[in-house]
Amino acid sequence: MTDRPDSDPREAAERAALRERLGQGARFDAATAPAGDLTLARRGTAYFARVLNALRDSELAAPSRVPGWSRRHVIADVGYQARALARLVESARTGERLAMYPSAEARDAEIALGATLPAEALRHLVAHAAV
Repeated sequence: MTDRPDSDPREAAERAALRERLGQGARFDAATAPAGDLTLARRGTAYFARVLNALRDSELAAPSRVPGWSRRHVIADVGYQARALARLVESARTGERLAMYPSAEARDAEIALGATLPAEALRHLVAHAAV
């Protein structure tokens, strides 16, 4: 996969149509952005959201494949990891040294607390992180 955003004629046409629909002032990826990586990230995020939304609230408490974690823990981890990565991006942008988490203990405590959120709040955590 190439990093040039308009290397595939179909993608270029889709991108142009999107710009036409959204109009002036809409946000778009820069021409130098790693389009292939961004596409994979967006597809992965969309897939995760579809699987999450297909689960009934009662299914969130089921065990996950991560030892000792329920699905709730995994969902909270995904949501909080996205926020932590955003802190790293902000750090790179500003030059200010920001850590993903203050400590491993703080990360674990945040995930444990997130796993106790009501189902709707847990879903909103992931949806907000995707934005």
